[in-house]
Amino acid sequence: MDQIEDTDIMDDELPTEMEEEKISNLVSTVSSMFKTDGKKKVAKRNEPSVVCNEFGVATDRKAEKVQLHQLLNNVVDKDGKIKTQLRKITHKKLIKLPLDTPTAKKIKRQVLYDETVKDVSKWEPIIEQNRLKPQLEFPLEKPDLRLEGPQNKFITKTNNKLKEEIDQALKLSDNVIKEPKVLTAAEEKFLSQINIEEARMRHANLRKMRALLSYQEAKLKRQSKIKSKKYRRILKKEKLKKELAEFEKTKNTDPDKALEQIAQLDKMRALERASLKHLNTGKWAKQNLLRSKYDEEVRKDIKEQMEINRTLTKKVTFDLEEDEAIEAIEEDDLQEGEIMMKSGAYEEKESNPWLLRGPSSAVADDSFKTVEPTASDAVIELQTEIPDFQNLGSDEESEDDEGNNEHAKLIAEAFDGDDVVAEFSEMKKDLIDKQSIKDTNLYLPGWGSWTGPGIAENKKLKKKFTIKAKQQKRKDSDLPNVIISEDKDRAISKFLVKDLPYNCKNVSSFEKKLKTPIGPDWNPETKFRFNIEPKIVTQMGKIIEPINEKALVKHEKRRKPFEQSAATMADVIPV
Repeated sequence: MDQIEDTDIMDDELPTEMEEEKISNLVSTVSSMFKTDGKKKVAKRNEPSVVCNEFGVATDRKAEKVQLHQLLNNVVDKDGKIKTQLRKITHKKLIKLPLDTPTAKKIKRQVLYDETVKDVSKWEPIIEQNRLKPQLEFPLEKPDLRLEGPQNKFITKTNNKLKEEIDQALKLSDNVIKEPKVLTAAEEKFLSQINIEEARMRHANLRKMRALLSYQEAKLKRQSKIKSKKYRRILKKEKLKKELAEFEKTKNTDPDKALEQIAQLDKMRALERASLKHLNTGKWAKQNLLRSKYDEEVRKDIKEQMEINRTLTKKVTFDLEEDEAIEAIEEDDLQEGEIMMKSGAYEEKESNPWLLRGPSSAVADDSFKTVEPTASDAVIELQTEIPDFQNLGSDEESEDDEGNNEHAKLIAEAFDGDDVVAEFSEMKKDLIDKQSIKDTNLYLPGWGSWTGPGIAENKKLKKKFTIKAKQQKRKDSDLPNVIISEDKDRAISKFLVKDLPYNCKNVSSFEKKLKTPIGPDWNPETKFRFNIEPKIVTQMGKIIEPINEKALVKHEKRRKPFEQSAATMADVIPV
């Protein structure tokens, strides 16, 4: 029995095939760690795997973490004390310790910052688009213009009796459009009575009248742009001829109207005498005086202008006898007033030497004097070809030379003793001295020389320490009879540019850019409109509200088709 038991024990203690394999594997791993045949084996790298073995546990990150209750399943808990304790701990709602105030505020600020960045980043594409636009028109949100049908309109009821009566009267009226009709009942009735042929004739006549009006407007517009003085003179002559013909007709038919026209002509003559437009001191006369040597038409024009000047500046004389004047007064009271006014003006003019004017021949002489320094030969030949050019004045004007001399004497006596020119030059000199920059003197007495009472100043040393100021040339330096103020205007200084723009390198380039003209006369029409186009345009009477989130939705809708087309293009184009 004992032997049998021993054999059983031995059989139990003997290792099985699995155990032998494990032992052999263990021996091989241990032996690999030590040197064999004088050489050390290179350590092999072990990779983690899901399969577990006796030498290590798999470290798969994707595997689930081991929970506490999984570990407790293998623990023998007869009384269940551990589980009850664990249950109590899990069911207790423990409050976590609050964070300190700086950390909590920091976390709150970070969260708020992330939210604001997210909100603001939504507006970046729209803001960039508005900045890159050449022109912005406010309000940005355009209203949807849609015509509403009669079914969308709602009927309003009024509590006021007067309004109800007005509504009732409008409903019964034939001159109110009633939907869905386009015309009123009165218009339909009128159209039914009109003949079609008459309507067509009337329409054709109206169309013809509109065409004639447009042609006339175009013609007048074209004529108004003509700058030829010859053309203007021809028109003026034609107009005068027409007025004279009309005056002859009205003189026989309506004498009162003819008298009114005479009064109007006298008024025009007085205005022309006051303005003296027909003098030969103008630019046109000076230029044509040189051309008149070679051109007969220009010579005639100048002669005609001088004739007009002579007739306008001629004194009004009355050679009527007393009896004829009395008969004229008895015939018409209106002519009496005119004659008395003219005679009174004439007497006043003769009694007052200050009102006397020189003859027109003197004006002609002045005009020739102004031309002589520039083209003296031309003037000499003119005088030979036109001998009576300066003698167009009447004999009465030559008698007024004595009056002119008396007039000059009176002016000389009135301003005797007043040297105005000298006073003006002194005043200008004082003003220049005040406005000029003074020299800075750095000389100090006692430095490098003796000083004190009785010792004269060293002029050479004083001149040595004097820094001369750079005097700028004045604008009126070449004009002795003119003073040009060069003081800076404070009102204008705030509108002047203090710093150069970023696209200008120096002052000269900036001034050159400002001097380039901008206008339809120097630039093409399209470029001119583009240059003067304002960057911001606001509609009058419209409320400009801040941009809302509807614009974001519209912007996304606009971008989607573009993104889809870009995606399709990317699919089509081979890489």
